[in-house]
Amino acid sequence: MKKIILLMFLGALSFSCSNDDGGKKDKPAPKPDYEPKILVPFQERGLWGFRDPQANVVVVVPQYEEVKDFDSHKIARVKKTKLWGLINMLGKTVIDPTYNNIEDFSGEGYATVVKLEKSGVINTKGEENVEPIFDKVFGYYDKQYVKVQSENKFGIIDKDWKLVIKPKYDLIEESKDEKEATYKIVLDSKWGLLNKNWQEVISPRFDYDFKIFEFDKSGVAKLKVGEKWGFIDKNYKVVVEPIYDEIKDFDEQNFARIKVGDKWGILGRDYKVLLEPIYDDITVFNEEGFARVRKDKKWGVINKEWKVVLPTEYDNIGELLSYKMTKLFKEGRIGLADLSWKVVLPVKYVDINITEDQGTVRIYDNIEGFGKLEGLFDLTSHEVLEPIYRKIENYDRNNFVIVQHPGGMYNLLDKNFKEKFAEPYLTIALLSIEEGGHYKLGRGMYVGLADVTARILIEADKYSDIAQFEKDNKAIVMTPTLSYGLINREWKEVLATDYKNISVPDSKMNRILKVDTTWFNIYTQNGKKLESSYNHIIPDYTNGVILLRNGEEKSALHGFATDNLSYFEDAKYKEMFNFSGTEVSAFSDNGLFGLMNKQGVKVIGATYDRIIRHKDDDHTTLVKGGLYGFANSLGLIKVDARYEMPDYNLVADGLAKVRYQGNITVVNYATGAELFKPGSVDDADNLFNGYASYLISDKWGIVNKSGTEIAKAKYDKVERFNREDNTVRMTLGSYKGVMNAKGVIIVEANRYDYIGLFKDGRAQATRAGVTVILNSEGKEI
Repeated sequence: MKKIILLMFLGALSFSCSNDDGGKKDKPAPKPDYEPKILVPFQERGLWGFRDPQANVVVVVPQYEEVKDFDSHKIARVKKTKLWGLINMLGKTVIDPTYNNIEDFSGEGYATVVKLEKSGVINTKGEENVEPIFDKVFGYYDKQYVKVQSENKFGIIDKDWKLVIKPKYDLIEESKDEKEATYKIVLDSKWGLLNKNWQEVISPRFDYDFKIFEFDKSGVAKLKVGEKWGFIDKNYKVVVEPIYDEIKDFDEQNFARIKVGDKWGILGRDYKVLLEPIYDDITVFNEEGFARVRKDKKWGVINKEWKVVLPTEYDNIGELLSYKMTKLFKEGRIGLADLSWKVVLPVKYVDINITEDQGTVRIYDNIEGFGKLEGLFDLTSHEVLEPIYRKIENYDRNNFVIVQHPGGMYNLLDKNFKEKFAEPYLTIALLSIEEGGHYKLGRGMYVGLADVTARILIEADKYSDIAQFEKDNKAIVMTPTLSYGLINREWKEVLATDYKNISVPDSKMNRILKVDTTWFNIYTQNGKKLESSYNHIIPDYTNGVILLRNGEEKSALHGFATDNLSYFEDAKYKEMFNFSGTEVSAFSDNGLFGLMNKQGVKVIGATYDRIIRHKDDDHTTLVKGGLYGFANSLGLIKVDARYEMPDYNLVADGLAKVRYQGNITVVNYATGAELFKPGSVDDADNLFNGYASYLISDKWGIVNKSGTEIAKAKYDKVERFNREDNTVRMTLGSYKGVMNAKGVIIVEANRYDYIGLFKDGRAQATRAGVTVILNSEGKEI
């Protein structure tokens, strides 16, 4: 019982807070400039009002029988005493409840209203744009007109709200046929058309609905009424009455195809019938003014004068080919017609290529006993080579085509369809331009060659293979017995086919010839060969010779030849020749050694016990009876063999430390001059780089290779050139000095107790415990 009394009390409190008589409220009253953003309807005691959920206040007290939500125009429809009106967001009345119905407002702000069963239009201000006097209104506000209906007739109110067409038509509907707005109308079962200004451009005259297609450049469009076709112009004048069963647009030749029943004819731009409908089909006229026609399932061609230029007797007519001709098909056979539809190739072949080859196309026919054979058709002269070949290749760069006879043999065919060879070949192949661009001809086991004009260069009766020409302008030929020879560019055999193998030309254009399994010869570009064959032929072109050898290892005999074979020395020497960096090489004869030049001249006879090549220069050391001498690169003796050699490692850079009758000296073996008279110094050393040191009374001095004194004998020690910085270090007492590679003493041994290696032109040194830096001139920096 207490719960029921409490609920009744709360209900009374709620009602007192939302009426208009200033009762007690939970929230203060809205300010005068208050404008809610959203209002929601609520119901209380069977009536509806609106409240602001954000401010939690009642804006419109419940007083309406029914309400609609506020729309995008901030207008709400409300119903009181069974009539509808409008209020705004502040609850103020826009239209008193007057109408039996108010429909939704459009985006443009208009709504249909009903009053006493009559319809009109109002706006969001409550103004009546159309008085409610019509049975129905249909608002097309986005298109700025209203369609009205009275007593089942339709009229139009325009954008200025004027009744421009009183309700008189049985139908008004928007036509979607044209880019510009038009409207179809029906009056007494006849169809017509209004323009965008609501004027009749086609008075109601058609028995059926109609469609106007897109206007062409001349301002004419196809017109379809029911199932019949005609033409209409841009002024909506019917220029061709819709009497045809089908009609096509005017083509570029200004012809339109018309159809009556199952037959087609032609209409001109003056809308007169140029060709009566007599054909089963007519294609569009092409640029040349021809159209294909079909009659009784057969195709032909007519011109613009309506003359038959190709009889209607073909099963099909193909598309225009790339070579400006068209295939004709008849009873399984094919021919060709030109652009004027003249039959240039009879319709009697089983196939024709669709692509041309240098002004010709392949044609094909089935020949009994041979199958499908190929022929040629000249697209210019219209000459025909009947299908007699098994295969026809494409024309090559020489304007010839390789053809194969049914029997398998090959020939060359020219542009006049004439065979070039009196007798066919088993194979014909076009060589690449790098290979000379000729034709290789095969007959049995033999091959021959023909040039680019099909002239025979080598008959196919001797060689089994012909290789391509090499950089020496010669080509290897091979016989069926696997023997090899050479031919030149004049196709003459310059080296008989007597060899087991022939190498490609080397850098001197020489070729190695394999005479037999273990014997070889050499052939030069000028056609020279060695008089004999050898087990080994070793070109040494760096030194201008070819080394020859017979036999193996210790028992081998050696010879040589110049690289152009202008001279050769037969393989009869036990020592291998070595001309590296020099014009002479040691040779041996009866256990003694001498020097021979590349022309075979023995510049030094075989009178020495040994001849030793220097490692680092072009001189040689001559040894006879334990004494040593020297010769230069030409084999000229510069120092007689009269010196004792204490240390062979000190023979370098043009100087050698030697003894003469036990006395030490240094000899310049390039000139033969002694730097010191033997016995005049206590000791000597080769410092390398063309400098020597000498010892007198325990002191060392320095001279160059000409014997000129660089430093007197005053140093306790002179070291050889340091290979890292190319300098010589001298020691005097506790001091160090330095000589550079030019023989200049840049630091005397009188100041520094240490001098390090030079790097990037600098060296570290110490004097009196102080570290300094020296430059390449020996100066402190």
